[in-house]
Amino acid sequence: MILAANTAYNGLPQLLYILAHDGYVPRQFASRGTKLSFSNGIMFIYVISALLIIGFKSETHRMIPLYSVGVFISFTVAQFSMFLKWRKLKEKGWQYKCWINGIGAIVTLIVSIIVFSTKFIDGAWLLGIAIPFLMYLMYSVHKHYAYVEHQLMLTPDKFHPYSKVSSTQCIIMVHDVNKPFLKAVNYANSISNNVSALHICRHCEHAEKLRKQWDEFQVPCKLRIIETPYRDIIRPMDEYLWKREKALKPGENISVIVIKFMIDHWYDNILHNQTTYFISRHLSKHKSISTVVLPFHYDLHHVEKEERSALKNQ
Repeated sequence: MILAANTAYNGLPQLLYILAHDGYVPRQFASRGTKLSFSNGIMFIYVISALLIIGFKSETHRMIPLYSVGVFISFTVAQFSMFLKWRKLKEKGWQYKCWINGIGAIVTLIVSIIVFSTKFIDGAWLLGIAIPFLMYLMYSVHKHYAYVEHQLMLTPDKFHPYSKVSSTQCIIMVHDVNKPFLKAVNYANSISNNVSALHICRHCEHAEKLRKQWDEFQVPCKLRIIETPYRDIIRPMDEYLWKREKALKPGENISVIVIKFMIDHWYDNILHNQTTYFISRHLSKHKSISTVVLPFHYDLHHVEKEERSALKNQ
C-alpha cells in the first residue's frame, strides 16, 4: 500500500501534465513550480487524498475496494492501449506483441468486472459514479479548448495589421498567431512604430511551429523566442525585460501587451487567464514598464452554431 501511494504521488502529476498538454484538464497542470516539479498536480492529489481520508474516516480497509478495482481498470486500459499501439505501428514482431497485450487486456477486464461486482456494496460503487463523471469532465474541458481554439483561428488572408504611428516601445507576449494576437498587433501598431513580440519557449516543437506561422502570416514585427529548459516563464521574461529596461533613455517606457479572455462563466477562469494574471502581477515590479491587458471576447455559442450549420449543409 505504501508503494501504491508513492506511485500515485509520482505518476499522477506526470499524467496530469500529459492530459493538460493534450487539452483534457486545465493547462495549469502542465506548468512546473520553482522546484521543477508539477506543483499543481501535487496539490491536486494532496487535496483529493485529504478528502478521501476525511470521507472514509481514515479507515483504510474501507478504501481498499477502491484501490483493487482501480488498479485492475488501470491494467486493462494499459494492456488495451499497448494492443492498439502495436496494431497501429506494426513494427517487427507486432503480431506477437498484439497477442500478449490482447490476452492481457481480456484477462484484466474479466478480473476488473469480477472485482467490481464483488466489491460493489463495499464501496466500489463510488467508482461507478466517479469514473464516468471524470470522463465527462475531461471531455467537456477538451471540447471547450477546441471551441476556443477554433474561434481564435486565423488564416493568412485575414491577417491585416494596421500601420504604425509613434515611437513607444511595445512588446507583445505571444503564444500563437491567432485572432487575439492580431488584435494585439493592431493595438500596438496604433501606438508605436517599434513593436516586437516575445515568446517564452517551454516546448521546442511549439517554437518551431510559431516560426513557421510567423513566416506564413508575414507578421510585420520581430519575434524573439527565449528557450526555458526549466519550464519557467517568469524568470526568462524578467531577465529579458530588465535588459530592455536598462537600455531606455530617461523618460522612455516599454508597454508590454498581454491578452485576457473575457469569460462567459466563473469557472472559465480555471481554464484561462492564469498565465496572464501571473505575468501582469510580476510586471508591476518594473518601474519603466506599463502592462496593457487587452481583452478578447470569444463566443462559444457562435462556434456551436457554425458546427450545426456545417452538419446541415452536409
